Amino acid sequence: MFALVRVGIVTKQDLTLLNDAVFAVYARNPERTTEALLRLGNFSLPPGKRRQALEHDIANYVRECHHRPFDYWITEMSRIQLRHGIPTADTFTLIGCFGVLANRVAQLFFPGSSTLDLVGAEIRAGMRQQMLERFTNVDPFPLLYELSLRVQSAPSDAARVVQHPVDALAEIIETLVAPLREKQAA
Repeated sequence: MFALVRVGIVTKQDLTLLNDAVFAVYARNPERTTEALLRLGNFSLPPGKRRQALEHDIANYVRECHHRPFDYWITEMSRIQLRHGIPTADTFTLIGCFGVLANRVAQLFFPGSSTLDLVGAEIRAGMRQQMLERFTNVDPFPLLYELSLRVQSAPSDAARVVQHPVDALAEIIETLVAPLREKQAA
């Protein structure tokens, strides 16, 4: 028997990238998961057959994660990275090992329950906190102004917001916030 010890430093940026990937999976968003995974590996993949294959694998992965424990999330994400030649950040490997171990321990104490069953509320709370932190860096008035113009000029958009508020609002906010983020980055 032998022990394998891995030591490393997790920076705030590394943790943010990993959080983005996990939260995108949790939100069942394959497009965001793809982008987060590429950013996590500091890798770009231009449009084409390789990119389409990656997006297809990630869409299947995100769909499957809804029914699987957290260790599946980590191990399958690693397999996707290997299959598509995406570098694996040391942070991901360190936290991934911990996640797999934590899920195994959870299974010992709570058979039949996944880590997500046990900590899903905390993940949602963490997602809310990160979204709020992101909004603190954005001036809300341009966003609200654009939102009011959109609702005023397109009653069908307003009706869609009433029928499917979360999906429509997320789409509208992303459409409006993306240019503001780009402007702040410049």
